[in-house]
Amino acid sequence: MFDIAFIPGEPPYVDEEGWTGLWGRTLLEEDFRERFVAPIGRWQRADYERQWIEGARRLLAGAGESAFSLETGRLWWMAWREGEDVVLQQRLLVDETVARAWTAGPGEVPYELVGERRSRNEEGGAVSEWRVPLHDIQEFVERRASVYVPG
Repeated sequence: MFDIAFIPGEPPYVDEEGWTGLWGRTLLEEDFRERFVAPIGRWQRADYERQWIEGARRLLAGAGESAFSLETGRLWWMAWREGEDVVLQQRLLVDETVARAWTAGPGEVPYELVGERRSRNEEGGAVSEWRVPLHDIQEFVERRASVYVPG
């Protein structure tokens, strides 16, 4: 299973500096669940949800790479299509070479920053990654698109 969603009924997160975020959850297969906080400001709830569907539809349309933004351009699930599977890696975008992602508006996600998949980091260690069937991405779109992108 693949899913990215905001957690219903969860109160917003507010930090000491006053920024607000919404709690969400990512599900990759049965063995990985992770909560995240999506900052609300430049992007709103509907912006994130539309981007998640857009990112999934890119893969379904045959794109070799895509992304799912969890934190307005700073934290992404990078996604690469490999046949009938999608390989996902979580990346924190802190390097200046990806600065365009930090300021991108909801309809301007720079997917080209995903780049080529690397299974090793600069120190030679394995990068954590998850593999989900493309069919799970299709089911995600079928389940969530009418709610996330009404109309």
